[in-house]
Amino acid sequence: MRNQKTYLKIFIVLNGLFSVSIPDNQHFIMAEIQEGDHLDQDLDLEMIKLSKSLSDNATAFSNRSKQLRRQMWWRGCKIKAIMALVVVILLLVIIILTVVKYRT
Repeated sequence: MRNQKTYLKIFIVLNGLFSVSIPDNQHFIMAEIQEGDHLDQDLDLEMIKLSKSLSDNATAFSNRSKQLRRQMWWRGCKIKAIMALVVVILLLVIIILTVVKYRT
């Protein structure tokens, strides 16, 4: 589409330089160029909207991944703390049982 538009613009410039007069075609070409410009503007607006949307989604993904990483880190800490507590309790039970056994 851009190549066609470029060729049409070149044609119009050459038409003006060499005074080749084809009024019907020239109006048609100008109308096509203007329509192409409007289409390009619409496509540019769509691209801007899409890039903003992608940027917003990337930011949301980044924030959510950081939040999830923190949650998983805390979950890992809790599991380690619970396992350490279980080991301490088991050691206390073993120590208490051996002390009571050898006391008597």
